[in-house]
Amino acid sequence: MPRHPCLTLVAVLGWLGLTVQVYLVLLARWQEQASLIGG
Repeated sequence: MPRHPCLTLVAVLGWLGLTVQVYLVLLARWQEQASLIGG
């Protein structure tokens, strides 16, 4: 079952998007906690 480069690209982009979403959520939570502590 050979893999098409297109499917690999889609999979990589999907993982990348998921990672970015998780990163943004964690960053938002961290900023919220930092603002609560700093404020």
